[in-house]
Amino acid sequence: MEDVYTREIVVRYTDIDRYGRLAVTEVPNITQDMLTEYFGTLGADNGTMKVKCNAAWVITKMKISFGNLPLWMGRITASAYTIKKDGIRMVIELKATGEDGSMAFVVDVECCAIDLSARRIRRINTTCLQENVVLYDGDPSYDKLPGDFLDADLVEELAVNWYDIDFTRHTNNTRYIGYLLQSMDPAYLSAKRITALDVNFIKESHEGEKLAVYRQTEGDVACFQIRKEGAEILRARVQFTDEDAE
Repeated sequence: MEDVYTREIVVRYTDIDRYGRLAVTEVPNITQDMLTEYFGTLGADNGTMKVKCNAAWVITKMKISFGNLPLWMGRITASAYTIKKDGIRMVIELKATGEDGSMAFVVDVECCAIDLSARRIRRINTTCLQENVVLYDGDPSYDKLPGDFLDADLVEELAVNWYDIDFTRHTNNTRYIGYLLQSMDPAYLSAKRITALDVNFIKESHEGEKLAVYRQTEGDVACFQIRKEGAEILRARVQFTDEDAE
């Protein structure tokens, strides 16, 4: 299929959680790798973008549905393709299936290109992305996530470390997932399974900056906000199920 990038992924030992399954925190890492490789097939991975047009792709929204995550040494087949493209945004869908054909996970990622000097959004037609990208069917919509958090909802304070910084010189999007989960009770996380994750990346953070994590929980849904110097930089929602993780 035209403008579809597909590859097989083997679940390594370093990818698994305590139950021997692909860790949910590894899915955003796989997503970033697949996204980079997909843009490479379109002549616009971040390495190329930096050299040719002083720009880079950043993730602004991500929604993940988790299914039957494979065990250690299991194989999944993942495909990435575009389901929406306008003047400044693209939505890439990543779909991964297991060896038995069951859904492992589906990710919809909204991306924008930023100018690496001005740190502002660039129009896509000013980058080196190929002009015509084939669009496939999908649902590019995202839920509105809550943002009304109180001081009493503060659950964690942390500083961005140097190893959290990525190629675009800001905190890697995948690190925020860890920030959210580390603020939760380990016993709760051990008894639950994550079924869905929605994140809005609103503003950047950088090495050494202090972040505050806020959380509101109702039933099996936890909503989060991260602030930097009092300003909102992220909203997220994590949905759990009582299904035994083992």
